[in-house]
Amino acid sequence: MAFLVKDLVDRQIFGGVRLVAGVLNVSNPILWVNVMEILDTPRSLNEGELVVSTGYGLEDQSLHKDLIHQLKKRGVSGLAIQPGYYIDQIPEYIIEDANKEGLPVLELPERLSFSEILHVLMDQITENNLISRKLVQGLDTLRIALGKKLNISEKKLFEKEQQVYLFLICLTGKNSRDEESLRQGMGKVGSFLSSMSKTCIGETLPDGTGMFLAPFSDGEAFTDAMYDFSIFLTFLSENEEINFYVGAQPLKESRDLPDCVKEAYDHICLLDRIGAKRGICTFDNRLLVELLGTLHQNEYSIVLGNQALQKLLDHDRYNHTGYVHTIRIYLAHNCNATKTAEHLYIHRHTLMKRLQNISALCGINFTDYYMRVYMSLAILIHDYFTY
Repeated sequence: MAFLVKDLVDRQIFGGVRLVAGVLNVSNPILWVNVMEILDTPRSLNEGELVVSTGYGLEDQSLHKDLIHQLKKRGVSGLAIQPGYYIDQIPEYIIEDANKEGLPVLELPERLSFSEILHVLMDQITENNLISRKLVQGLDTLRIALGKKLNISEKKLFEKEQQVYLFLICLTGKNSRDEESLRQGMGKVGSFLSSMSKTCIGETLPDGTGMFLAPFSDGEAFTDAMYDFSIFLTFLSENEEINFYVGAQPLKESRDLPDCVKEAYDHICLLDRIGAKRGICTFDNRLLVELLGTLHQNEYSIVLGNQALQKLLDHDRYNHTGYVHTIRIYLAHNCNATKTAEHLYIHRHTLMKRLQNISALCGINFTDYYMRVYMSLAILIHDYFTY
């Protein structure tokens, strides 16, 4: 996942570092570090950079009255100032402007050298990009191997105007199981894909990455399958502690495979960047995934703050009732009891009784539109971000 401004403070990577302004945007990702002893050229800065400075000249407010606004405009992740060399403390006008603009400002401890600061920060940024780097190394190997299988199965995959989709799959950095368990986990993912599509070809690597091609009758069939796939990944995470990222992209012609792989790779990078524990990002749910990431990074937890969901999660945990999954499917089918019962393989009467028990337990009113939206968002965020 991305390295965030708040990680500097929460982990105390530099002992004594303090957040003095911009608390509402501490989830800004740090993509690079830019050391500027003199803050006189903000136009040279790039989006996502953490600006590190001694604060030289900041005591003169007239020369820097527009500094914070310019930094915010450039899209930097934050400003880290080390008092002690040229200023005794961070000026009050900097703090006030930063709170007004929503730009995080950090106070760095005096004892550290800039060389040490830069070295530690770059190590953190690099460490948080290990998933992307690891995946890139295996992309060509997988693409070439899958391309050979595609040449053999092309007619079968593209027959009868089926829509073919590419699935790029990798283990996240949040797995503690042994190699054999992880290998079996990838096998289960491949089996699940094969169960959703009668013609599925794929290649996997020992490091937990895989690439598959599977046709679906139409876009609606693909969307329904992806919802089931997302639930499967959640259960795999909760029951076996194995977490996967999945990027999915349509493949119109076999010659488009290289570009299709790049798009799927970008989807996985998005999941990694927003800090998802697991999940699927496709060409048509990408904006929703970005929104979920934004909501998750907010200081208020939609999952923890949803008392109804917490009661259901606790009840399922101790009684194995499957109430959360029932609501998940019921909401996905727009509260259509017949379709929900068919999906869950239970009688409609059994479903209605279960929904009554759920309402009695936590007070959910399924006729309330806003309650349905709130619960849907909370469950989605739970499925992407919560263990």
